[in-house]
Amino acid sequence: MLYRIACCDDEQQILDRLKECFVRLEVQTDIETQVDYYTDGRNLIQAYQADHSKYDIILLDMEMPLISGMQVAEQMRRINREVIIIFFDELSGVYAAKFSSAALSILNETIRNGFIY
Repeated sequence: MLYRIACCDDEQQILDRLKECFVRLEVQTDIETQVDYYTDGRNLIQAYQADHSKYDIILLDMEMPLISGMQVAEQMRRINREVIIIFFDELSGVYAAKFSSAALSILNETIRNGFIY
């Protein structure tokens, strides 16, 4: 199964680490991902407004300078209440706004195998 994922963080190095994590996840498991990366939540909102079925899972940094992850999530919820949103930050780890069993299994697999650290 293919999971369409958006990752949004204002730090490019974090997005680069996430890219590496998703590559390893695909190589070491049978999970397929299609991932888009954003450094500005406003660009993510714009892309999502154009196609609200574009993503199954959205990973958001909690703190970004131009628009916070919470503000982005609020906009996403106005567009699609069913999308899975996962918040993260470097200090506090990962939080789920809404988990489905598929998202939970991806997250558990990712953490268990050291894809996210």
